[in-house]
Amino acid sequence: MNLWIGLTTGIVMLQLGTPSLAQDRPKYGEREVAELVELARAESEPEGRRARAIRELSQTAVRSHMGALRRLMREERSLDIRLSAAITLAMLDDRQAPVDLLLVSAYDRAKTPNCSRGAVLVALGRTRNEAAVLHLERALREEPPTDEPSYSADLCRALGYLNTAASRKLLLETLSSGRSEFRKASVQPLSQAVPTIPIAERGPIIQAIRDAARLDENADVASTAMSALLWNGVDGEGFFRLLGSDPSDAVRLRAAKTLGRHPLTPQRQSRVRALAARERNPEILAILNKVLDQTGL
Repeated sequence: MNLWIGLTTGIVMLQLGTPSLAQDRPKYGEREVAELVELARAESEPEGRRARAIRELSQTAVRSHMGALRRLMREERSLDIRLSAAITLAMLDDRQAPVDLLLVSAYDRAKTPNCSRGAVLVALGRTRNEAAVLHLERALREEPPTDEPSYSADLCRALGYLNTAASRKLLLETLSSGRSEFRKASVQPLSQAVPTIPIAERGPIIQAIRDAARLDENADVASTAMSALLWNGVDGEGFFRLLGSDPSDAVRLRAAKTLGRHPLTPQRQSRVRALAARERNPEILAILNKVLDQTGL
C-alpha cells in the first residue's frame, strides 16, 4: 500500500489535535505500524507529523518497531521527536525505556508540541522507576497547567502505574484532601491497586473510597467513588450496605443511581429486588424498580 494513501484513508489517524497514550485495546496491526514507522523516519516530513506518528505507535500489541524508536530517541536532534519516542517506549513497557530523559523532562517541567507535561508524567510512572515518585509528588503540590485539562487524570494515572507504597500514599492523601478534580482522578488508580497490593494495605484504601462515596462534598467525586465500590470490585458488600441502610437518603439515592450503569449479575438482581420490597423512599424505589424492569425481574 502506498504510504500516503494508507495514512490518509482513515486506517491510521494522524490528524489528532492531542496525541493519545496507550489504550487498553491495540489500535494498529503490523501493516499500520510499518506505515507509522516509515513516516516517523521520513526526514522530509514535517517534524510535528513525525512526532505524532511516533506517539501513535504506543497503541499496538506489535513490538517490531522498538529498535526504530530507540534509534529515533538517540539520534534525532528534535526534543519533540526524542521525547515522543521516550514516552512511546515507556508506554510499551520497553525495558530499555529512557528513564533519564523522562526524569529530566519531569524535573524541567518540559513539554513539546506533541508531548504534554501530563504525558511525560504518565510515561515516567509507567517505567515504575522508584525515583519517579519525587517528581509526581512535586507535581501534586504545584498549580496544574491551565492548558492541560487532563492533567489531574494524567498525574493520578502515573501514580497508579507506579503502584508503590509511596505512590499509593500520595493517591490516598489526594482522595482525602486534594482538589476536586484530583480527588475524582485518584479513585480509579486506587481501585485498580486494591487486588494487587498486600492485604494490610487494602483496608485504608477501601475505607477512603467508601468515605468519599458517602461524604465527599463534590457530587461528581462521590458518584465516582460509589461506582468504584460496586463496579470496580472495591467493596460490593459495602455498597449494598450503603444502598440498603445508610441513614442518609442522599447517600442511598446516589447508590441507587449507580446500579443502572452496567448489567447486574443474577445474584445482585436478587439483592436489589429484596431491597426494593422494603424501600420506603419513593425516589429510590422508582430507580430500583427501573433497574429491575431493565433486567426482567
